[in-house]
Amino acid sequence: MEPLADSTLVVFFPTVLPTNTGFLIQGPYRTTPSRDNVPPKNPWNRRLVHETGDLLVEAMRWLATEKILDVRGLRCLPLEREKFMGGLLWPLFERVTRALKNGALLPCSDGSYASAADVRLSRTQDLRDLFQPDQLGAILEAEKPIKWLSADITADRTPALRQYLIHELGLSEQTPDSLLPSLTASFLEAQPDDWIVRLYEFLNKVPALAERLEHVPLVRLQNGKHVAAFFLGQPQAFLPTDAETEFPTVRRDVCARPQAKKFLQSLSLTEPDPVDDVIRNLLPKYQSREIRAENYAADIARILHAFKTDSTTQEDKLISSLKLSRFVMAKEMGDDTTSFQWPDHIYLATARLKELFQGIARIHLVDDSQNCLRGEDIRELLEACGTSRYIYPVPLDSKLSDDERFELRRAKGVINATSERPVEAAALGGTH
Repeated sequence: MEPLADSTLVVFFPTVLPTNTGFLIQGPYRTTPSRDNVPPKNPWNRRLVHETGDLLVEAMRWLATEKILDVRGLRCLPLEREKFMGGLLWPLFERVTRALKNGALLPCSDGSYASAADVRLSRTQDLRDLFQPDQLGAILEAEKPIKWLSADITADRTPALRQYLIHELGLSEQTPDSLLPSLTASFLEAQPDDWIVRLYEFLNKVPALAERLEHVPLVRLQNGKHVAAFFLGQPQAFLPTDAETEFPTVRRDVCARPQAKKFLQSLSLTEPDPVDDVIRNLLPKYQSREIRAENYAADIARILHAFKTDSTTQEDKLISSLKLSRFVMAKEMGDDTTSFQWPDHIYLATARLKELFQGIARIHLVDDSQNCLRGEDIRELLEACGTSRYIYPVPLDSKLSDDERFELRRAKGVINATSERPVEAAALGGTH
């Protein structure tokens, strides 16, 4: 039904008293002798208008029960306070307002009806699709689910009804700007992955809003916890990669779809740098007094992956940190015991050096019984960190006098030696 444009009160014949409703009201009101007007102070008329209000509410309840009380029906109701205040028909406005506040008479977007306390307006269909009644109730900290009013109620199509709902019934109109800043970690962590994906896709459509949500814990980590993208300028999460890292990582399932990942990237989240991962998360355990490497092969794989960086600066940073870490498992050549050593304190396990140093104490070679310490890639890394495939020359500070050095050389058959350069010897201690 559409509201009537002209709806004066009818007392068997039309009167001149406008009802300001979208329907006709007929009743045995007392009229003036000419039957064209209705005295507002007449006791009978004052009583009858209350009866008319009760009848109107009863009709509204019947329409709701039959599922035919829609937005068009609401537009027919007495909605504009200033047109009723102080007049004979004021009880109609008052009675309808009370009924809508307390009774399930407002049409919702899911086809049901609810009272004013249990509904909210929304400007966008996306918001109605994203938040179901139980979710909306949880965000608004209500004791029960909160439903969305019918999508047919808009500022453009039903301005008077919308103003009535907001100003007379006290309904709030939820927008992304008003609702999304209220998202909490506990609420988000209770939602399934597919809902988080839909949230990201929704936010990707409103980039200006996303910029204002920097303190909201929107990012779902692999363990299901939620954090803000940054805290004090530092990233609290990284996008997932094929390589394993110990950085907090966004759960793969929530960034698999392109628009969801695009939103996360708009937060300035990036994939973790393997070099920083190794330096911050892996090497500290190889710099402690007692090293426990339960997943040694995996650790070496992470180091090798980081060493493949295209950045010279990052590579230099990695090598400097590796030199300070006892991350190389090495074998002592005197008793075959193994221990973790600094890379520039040991030799590569070449066949020549194994043979040369066999049985000599305090000489350490890379423990090539470890599969992860074999191959050209690891040799290249170790040599970059100072591990040698050649004997270290170690200068000795000789206290011999010139005459003593001359006699020593002559005894060895170096008769014509006149050089005064220092005597050198091979580094048999494994350090330099």
